[in-house]
Amino acid sequence: MTGSESQPTQSKKIPTWRKFTLKLLDLLPRVSKWLVNLSHRILLKAYGKKYWGSIEDMPIYNWFKWHEEKDNTYLSKSRKIGSLVNYFGDKIMTQFIERFGFSESFIKTLEKEKELVLLQARRALTDDRSLNAFIKICEIEIEALKKETTERADFYEIKGMLEHEMGFQINIKKISVAEYYTYFKAIKKIRPTQNG
Repeated sequence: MTGSESQPTQSKKIPTWRKFTLKLLDLLPRVSKWLVNLSHRILLKAYGKKYWGSIEDMPIYNWFKWHEEKDNTYLSKSRKIGSLVNYFGDKIMTQFIERFGFSESFIKTLEKEKELVLLQARRALTDDRSLNAFIKICEIEIEALKKETTERADFYEIKGMLEHEMGFQINIKKISVAEYYTYFKAIKKIRPTQNG
């Protein structure tokens, strides 16, 4: 036989059970994904009512305590947490950032940290020890920015200022995060026109 001649091929018939098995294996990733999504929805429905799920509902008191104490129990309505606490924490932070954005001090701190990383990278690549002074200055500036942020007016001072400007009492355990920051934003817009 030469290479140009072709051998007759037998047609292989795949058994029906094998076809069925192959189709099942193809469906397996989709079924698995569907089951994960279903269990996620069931968990959210069953346990989601125990957490603050929106900045429209979460009291400002819980918001400040959550940030001040870094305590996730303030995300829960009953102060008992479970495995979904991080999901709801991320959800609330995302809502807040989408609606109100980042503070100016946070953005300045991020810019300084970016500058620091670039300086450290340049020092690592060039082995230029003269950059150490600039790195140290940058670290000091970052610490000062962080300290300035934490030393700003405390929550109750801001609450008092808001009450004075708005002309009514604020119940911190009932007013939502969204309402509180909307009032705060409104006063920031009103104040320059009054002073100017």
